[in-house]
Order: sequence, then structure tokens, then C-alpha cells
Amino acid sequence: MDETKLVESIDKILEWIHSVNGHQTQPKDLLKDIQDILIKTKETNHVKVLLWRLQLQAVLKDLQDITSLQESKYPYLSKIIPNKNRPNAQIVDELIRDLEDLRKKGQDLPNGRKLAQLLDLDPAFEEKSEAVGREREKKEVMEQLLFKRNGENLPPVVTILGIAGIGKTKLAQLVCEEEKLKNQVGLPVVCDIHDKLNMESITGTCVSVAKAHAAQKRDMLVILDDLRIEIDLKALQVKLKEADLSVGAIIITTRSNLVADKIAASPSSVKTLTLQGLNENDAWSLFQKMRMTEQDATDDDDDLRRMVVEQCRGVPLAIITLTKLLGSGRFKQDEQKMADLTKEFFHELTYTYTNDNQLPTNHHKLCFAYCSLFPQDFLIDVERLKHLWLGEEYIDSPEKGEECMKHFLGMSIFQDMEEDECGVVRTCRMNPFMHDIARFAFDGDENITMDPDGRKVHNRVLRVFFDSSIDLSRGIPDSLFEKAKNLRSILFVGNTESPLPQPTFEKILKSFKRLRILDLHDMGIKTVPSSIGEAKELRYLDLSLNSIEKLPNSITKLSNLQTLKLSRCYLLQELPKDLEDLTKLRHLDIDGCLGLTHMPRKMSKLSETLQTLSLFVASKNDPMGGLGELANLNNLTGHLEILHLEQVKVSATSNNDKLKRNESGSYNHDKSPEEKSSWTSNNNKPEEKVAASSNNNKPEEKAAAASNNSKLGDLWTKKVSASSNNNKPEEKAAASSNNNKLGDFWKKKVSASSNNNKPDEEFLKKKQQLRGLTLRWEHDDEDEEKDNEKGVSDNDLKSLDCIEPHSNLKVLFFVGYKGVTLSKWFASIQGLIKVSLFDCAKCESLGVLDQLKHLKLLELVRLDKLEYISENCDEPVSFFHTLKELTISDCPELRGWWKEEKKGKDKPFFTCISKLHVQYCPKLTCMPLFYRLDKELVLVASSIEPLKDSLRRGTDESGFVPFSKLKSLQLASIEEHSAPERTIQNFTSLENLHIRDCHHLEILPLGFKHLSSLQSLTIENCSKLDLDLSRTELEGLRSLRSLMIREIPKLRSLPSGVDNVTSLQDLELHNCHELTTMPETVGKLASLGRMVISECNKLASLPKEMKNLKALRTLIILDCALLLPRCQPETGDDWPQIKHVKNIQVKETYQDF
Repeated sequence: MDETKLVESIDKILEWIHSVNGHQTQPKDLLKDIQDILIKTKETNHVKVLLWRLQLQAVLKDLQDITSLQESKYPYLSKIIPNKNRPNAQIVDELIRDLEDLRKKGQDLPNGRKLAQLLDLDPAFEEKSEAVGREREKKEVMEQLLFKRNGENLPPVVTILGIAGIGKTKLAQLVCEEEKLKNQVGLPVVCDIHDKLNMESITGTCVSVAKAHAAQKRDMLVILDDLRIEIDLKALQVKLKEADLSVGAIIITTRSNLVADKIAASPSSVKTLTLQGLNENDAWSLFQKMRMTEQDATDDDDDLRRMVVEQCRGVPLAIITLTKLLGSGRFKQDEQKMADLTKEFFHELTYTYTNDNQLPTNHHKLCFAYCSLFPQDFLIDVERLKHLWLGEEYIDSPEKGEECMKHFLGMSIFQDMEEDECGVVRTCRMNPFMHDIARFAFDGDENITMDPDGRKVHNRVLRVFFDSSIDLSRGIPDSLFEKAKNLRSILFVGNTESPLPQPTFEKILKSFKRLRILDLHDMGIKTVPSSIGEAKELRYLDLSLNSIEKLPNSITKLSNLQTLKLSRCYLLQELPKDLEDLTKLRHLDIDGCLGLTHMPRKMSKLSETLQTLSLFVASKNDPMGGLGELANLNNLTGHLEILHLEQVKVSATSNNDKLKRNESGSYNHDKSPEEKSSWTSNNNKPEEKVAASSNNNKPEEKAAAASNNSKLGDLWTKKVSASSNNNKPEEKAAASSNNNKLGDFWKKKVSASSNNNKPDEEFLKKKQQLRGLTLRWEHDDEDEEKDNEKGVSDNDLKSLDCIEPHSNLKVLFFVGYKGVTLSKWFASIQGLIKVSLFDCAKCESLGVLDQLKHLKLLELVRLDKLEYISENCDEPVSFFHTLKELTISDCPELRGWWKEEKKGKDKPFFTCISKLHVQYCPKLTCMPLFYRLDKELVLVASSIEPLKDSLRRGTDESGFVPFSKLKSLQLASIEEHSAPERTIQNFTSLENLHIRDCHHLEILPLGFKHLSSLQSLTIENCSKLDLDLSRTELEGLRSLRSLMIREIPKLRSLPSGVDNVTSLQDLELHNCHELTTMPETVGKLASLGRMVISECNKLASLPKEMKNLKALRTLIILDCALLLPRCQPETGDDWPQIKHVKNIQVKETYQDF
């Protein structure tokens, strides 16, 4: 894309162009004008310029292909040129029109003035703006900084996150101006660190700035403004403390999601506030205030300007940019001028957010602009996005895609990220404001979302996105086939209700020969046309979630294919046998293809290119399951699942549970029963017969078979040599030489034929980049009974021994494993972050778990025979220092963590656990203490004793109060008569509480009223609970927003005390068959916005005071026989008190039997 090379290309075409009849002057003028544009924009790296150059490059390439009369990059061009001595006039006409379009677009491009932006992204710009519409956010930050926390000696840290220009620095300034904060927290000390790119410089700046204020001998409120790199917050706090600096709190502003996540993981972090754009009224208010400082501050008609302000999406920097443009006096209120204003406004914003300081390389700019292809608020699969970039050749390696994504996350271009257990972002959405900028960069020329009539289509379209609103059952609009001849990408969102017709699939392949990306996932496809092999330019093909049983082998002709996605094609029976012909294949996704029974032979030939393989299926036709195909695939990354490990049969007679090499140095190998046959009964060639004969033997017979076959080769040589004695001497010599060679060939053939699957092969151990591994055994109940005598448990352990992974592995799942113990190599994978054992029915020992020093997530589900996780309680008091989440479920015999346990305060505890789920483990009474839980505790049909133990622990030496940070608690099917009393008041941070199926619960625990942070309360199916006895406890829930009560037989009226919870916004009452009245005091719930009443057949009427519920917007009454006629519009007796509600549903529903 070098502009110098583009200019040189134009010079060469100009020398040739005079030979094209009818276009002697026009093309020259066009090309010269385009040369001028290239020169003018030479110093510009604006993203629109880069995209324009890409389009120009494609057109010039086509022209060069014609001028050189050589086979082009697109082979079909040469086929449609009828005369080798002159180009096809129609093609030239189309290219000339493309050049005209490019000239027109080029004249509007930002020129070589280097786009000196009106405003820099320096935080200082916010000094120029007014503070508007941030009162709620300011209050939220202050509450977090002033909140007294039990037993914490670290200063609280609040992070303000948002895109550049959203007002992070301004908000921090507003907070620091509050006198209350200065008096109670500390004197504000601002550290501008936006240009500090390492921990040492940041620490040095903070210490030096703080020391300058130390003379005042007061606590300090340290503001780290515009932090751009991930730091060790604890190390920074230690440095400040070592410098005798007293820090009361810290505020961090950052545009980086990665930085915010790192800070949030710190023990002292209390809040991450993601700053959004101003609402419509506040945005207009800021615009008007800023206009007062500009020259155009008049009372002209503001309707058009409101439309432009709306496009700012509440981003203060965008609003300020708009006022600056209006201040120039060049734009008045007529529509054309405002359209010009909008255009220049986005030009400025595009440069501001995509200049070299923000997006430093061309591939950053192009990958950013590409994201406009997806609709706003679209959930983006990050891996898929990187593969699409690769297919477009915006990047040339996955590593660049990873770097690009990390950079975007660092700018808050993406939001709503979901991470996996390794902290890798898997899904996200694009920030709406940044999406607008990306869309403007492409200007609707190259990327479109298809409309039902195809009106958006034009000849410059390169990429088209089909959302679910398009009815594809009737095909694709004809305009796409007629106009978009150069289409490179087609992406469907997936819609099985509107499947893609087979003729349309075939027409796509026939019409778009330049297609690089084709996404047809979940389109109801049953058959893939054999013409798929003609799509030679295809780089990315997604056929996931379709009902495909078999792929045409022609798919292996896609010599440029990099990504093939077939996940959850449940009916797919086999992969193409010549898969190794896809020599550029990097990513093969076959996750969930449960119909596969084996992998293609020679798959190992993809070892140089294949980087992701989601599933490998062990074959029953091979004693080692065909695992030998995995051995050379050492570039694999991501997550690999190996399915049907029960098919791997390891000989009991082998040394160390592994088969030996035979005498020739090769490995023994069996073929499938179908392939077994004696070489003497075949029609094969002699050398094939001998090779085949070596595959008949059982594993223990293979070494002998190899030796015998070697002797057979010698015997055959002698036999043929003897038979040639009747020949002439010169013939005998030749025959003898040839037959000796043939004998040697047989020996080599037999040796090589047995070298595919080796039990002592390091199938996985050399895969250093593999991060996740699922090992799945699927034992049939009938087969398991048959194998019990042979030792299925022993075989599972042996198969596990054979597949030791590299020690870099981070995630490991065992599913359906029938071994009693785990393999010895398990303890050596020290870097494991997540371990899951599911349906390991015979597993009795997990003693190695405490050796995994980096373990963050542990799942133990359906371990039927597990009684204890560890033998002895000889761990230190604090152990599992990294464990964040623990799930133990359906372990009916599990009694405790240890056989022998410690008592009292010496009992070990989880240091940093955040989530704990214990479900259906009725005998589990002994666990490590978990009083430091800070996110979620779920106890279902299990003993409550471990919770009581942790509550009894009391305040520790640091002053930490047990469960004082817990956010969510669910208790279900707890059978003990005694629930935690009084100590419930420890749960001061609890926001969500769900109690169900607790039939011994008669009254809410004492101390309930101290749950000052509780926002959501659900109580259901507690047969003895009388909520009227808990009036004072309910009155104290000052933050409660949502209350659901379901199946409480003793409920006869709305619980006493609820009417005083004025914060309540959502109230639901379900299946309360004794509920007869609703008190008039319900009218006091001034914040109530939604009420649902269902299956309360004795509720006779609604109170008249409901008319005072002015905030009520939704009222739903279902299957309430007495209320149904009373709530009918106009005629119902209760209609006057509810008629003001905007959304009312009163009806009977069909019962679901």
C-alpha cells in the first residue's frame, strides 16, 4: 500500500493505456488526477486514506493483470479475455468506472496538512469544558471513598474507566473539590502519568509529587490520572508507605479495560466506575454552555444542531469539537451546510481517535475500521474477529491480531467484555461512539448491512452483513449479484427459521469469485455444493450449526483456506479424507461434532500451519485411537478436546504401561478389523500384502510379526532368486539385483506401516502453546459391564498415562473418567489455573490438588465415590492462596476435605476465594473456612455446618469481619432447624439473597435488618415461614429494589414492614394461595415501577391507594380468578386505581402440564 509503488503502477498503466480503443484520453486524465491525490495525501495516515489506497490498489492490480496479459491473482480474468492480444472492453469499462469513483472519493479525503486536530486528547482539554450531568457519578465515587470498611488497613481505590474524551479527569476533579472529602479522606494530589509507560516511572512520579505535599502533614487523596499500563497496585502502595507518605485513598482514571481489570483484582479496590456518555438533556446543556464562549452564540433554529449533537453520543470531547467547528463561522443553519458540518465533524473525530498516537500502525487503523461491518451493539466473538482480519489480510499473523485486540481494549474501543478462566477476552461489544467513527471511516462504501430490497447495494460494496431481519427463504436480493461483482465477504447472523436455499448457496459460489470470507453458520444447510472447491480465494469458511452429514472432498481444493469452522454440526460423520491438502489451514473448529468417529489419516502433515484444533476423535479401529496423528501438531494453541478416550486400549504386557518398539526400531500398529486380511488372500501387490499382514496381530504379537515379515522378505528374495536360475546369466544378475531391492523394500514397508501410533509417543507433551485440554471418556453402560472383568478402571488410567500434556497447560477437564486415581503426571502441571472433574464416578483420591500453586478455579461434579479430597490436614493455616472459585456438586459420599482435621482457629482457610457453590453434598460437614468470600455463596441440599464454622471464626487479626464483603447468597433445601442467627448482620455488603425450599425456616434470621446493601430478595417455597413475624427485620432493608415472594403458604397479606421500604422498585407475588388482601399502605411505595401478581386466587381486590403509585409503569396479573373481572378497563371495580399504569396485562394463561 506504499503510495510510491501505487504511483509507479499508474505510470506503467499510462504507458500502455493508449492501446485501449475508445479510452485514450479519459483514463489518462483519471490516472493523473489520482496520482495528484496520492501525492497530496502522502504524509497522511488517516484511516479513510488507507482504505482509499486499498481500493485503488485492487483496481490497479486488475488493470495490471490485463496489461501484462498474464495469469492474474484472480484466474477467472484471463478466462474471460477472448483475445490474447487485447483486453476485454467490458472489464476495462468497469475498471474505468471504479477509477472515476475513486477520484471522486479522493477529492474529499483529508489532505497533507496532517490534520491538525482542533483539540488534543491531552487531559488538559477538560479544563476548557463545563462540568455537566455528572452529579450521580460524583456521589457514587464519594460514597465509596467515605464508606467505613471493617478491618481494612489498605486505602480504598476507585477506578474511573472510559474512552478518551468521556470526562474521566473532569469527574475526578469534581470529586476532589468537595471539602467533605478533603477533611475525611485527604488532600488531593494529582499525578499526571499519561506518558509514563513503566512501573518505575509511575512509582517515582507518585512518590515525588506526594512528597511535595507532605509538609502539610495530612493524609493524601492520590489521583493517578490517565493510567495506561497495568501496574502492581500493592507494590505502589508499599512504595508510598516506605516513603512515609500517608495515603487516605486513591482515584485512578484510565481508558484501558485491561488496566481496570488488573486494579479490580487488587484487595483494596472497591469500585470500577465505567463512565458513559451524557444523556440527551445534559449533552444539549453542555453544548449550549460551550456555545456561549463561541462567536456564533445566537438563537438560530437549533433543530438541525440538535441532530448533530445527538451524533456526539454524549461524549464531551465530541460536543466541544462541534462547538469549535460552529465557532469558525463557516456553517449556518441550512441543511446543506449542516450536512457539511457533520462531515467535517466526523473527519475531525476520526483523526482525533485514529491518529498515530491512538492507532499507531496501518493494521491498527484497518482492523478498527473493519469493525463497522457489524451492527451496533453486536456481540463480537474475539477469536472470530481475529480470523476475519486475517482473512482480509489486514494482519499477516495471529500474533498481530492479538496485539491489535489488546490495544483496542486498552482504548476502551470495546466494552462489555467476557473473559475466560485464563483472563482472555472471549466476547465483547463495540463502544457505540467508536462504532460511529469506524462506520464513518468506511463511509458506507465498502461495508453494508443488507436491506430487504437490496437498495443499499452498489458496485463498490466489498462486504455485506445479513442480520435476522432478512427473509432468506426467498433468496438474496438480485442487486447483490448484479452490482457487487467484487464482493469479498458475506456474513450471515444465522437464522434457522429462514434457511438459505440450496440454489442461493450455489449462486453465491458461482457469482463471487473473489470471495475471501463466507460465513453461513446456522443457515439450515444440509448439503455443501461440490463447486465450493472453485472458490479459490476463500480464506475463511464457517459452516457451523448446520445439518451437514458429509462435506464434498472438493473442499480440499481451497488452497488459500485459513479458517474452517464446523462446530456443532452434530450430523457430520467424517472430515474430508484429503484434509492435508489444505496446506494453509490454521484454524479447524469442529467442537461439538459428536457424529465423528475418527480423524483423517495424514492429518499430521498440517503440522507447519495448524494452530487451533478444537476436537480430536479417537478411533475404535486403532488400539491407540489414532493418536499418532496428534504427535506432530506441536503448534496447537487454544483449547483441545480429545473425545472417546475409552477407545484407546493400552496393552497390559507393555513396559511401564506402554508398548515397546520392535526390533527394527519402529512401533507396532494395528489396523481396523475391516482392513485386516491375509496378504495371501488379497489381490494386492506383493509388497502391499506383506504390509497388510503386519496389521493383523494383537499388540503383544506385533514384535514377532515384524520379525517374521522381515524374514519373509529374505525368503521371498531367495525364492525369486532360485526361480531365476533357468534364465540366462545376464538376466539372472538383473533379476537378482531387482529382487534383492524388492526384499529390502518389503522390510522397510513393513517397518514404516507400523509407525503411525505409538503409545510411548509424546502425543501432547511437546505442545507448549496449548492452553486448555478436555479429556473425555464416553463409556457405554453395557460395554462398561463387559469391561469390568477386564478392568475398565485400569485401562482408563493407562490411557490417561499416555497423554501427558506440556507443563504450560492452564486448563484441564476430565469427563467420564473411570479411574480410581489420577495419573502421576497430573501433579507436574504446576501452571494449572482451572481443573474440572465431571462424572468421574470411581475416582477416590484427589490428593495432588493442593500441589497446584496457581489454581484459581476448581470444579468437582458427580464424583460418586469420593469421601475426602485430602488425606491429612497438614496444610498451613492459609492455603490455596490463588483459588477464586470452588464448585462441589453431586458428591453424595463426600464427608470432608480431610480425613483428619484441625479444630478451632488453626483450621485452614481459603485466602482469596470469591465464589463457592456446594450443591447436593448432604454429608459434607468439614471444609476449610471461607469467611473471606466476596462474590457469591450457594448452598443447595447440603449441610450448613461449614457456613456456621466460618461464621464462628470471628474477626481475624487484621480486623476483617467474616462475610462482610459477600455480594450474593443463595440457600436452598437446607434441612437443619437452626439457621445462622444474628451473625447475618455481618453481611453488610450483601446485594442479592435467595432463599428457597427451606421448610424448617419459621422466621427470618435476627439481624436481617442490618443488610443495608441488600438490593434483591427472593423467598420461595418455605412452608413454615411467617413473614409477619419479621416486620422489624424487613423494615431495615433501606436499599431493597426487588422483592419476589413465591409459594409461601402462610402469607395472607403483603408482609408487614415492606410498606416502609420506599426504595422498592419491583414487587412480585406468585402462587401464594392464602393471600387475601393487599394493604392500603402499599401506596407508600413511591419508587415502585413494576408489580406482578400470579396464581393468587384468594386475593379479592386491589387497594384504592394504588392510585398514588405514580412511578408504576407495569402491572401484570395472571391467573388470579377474583381480580380478573375487577381489573377490566372501564368496567372493573379496581380499574380507577390502576388506570394510570401505562402497561397493564390482566389475563388467564394455559397451564403447562
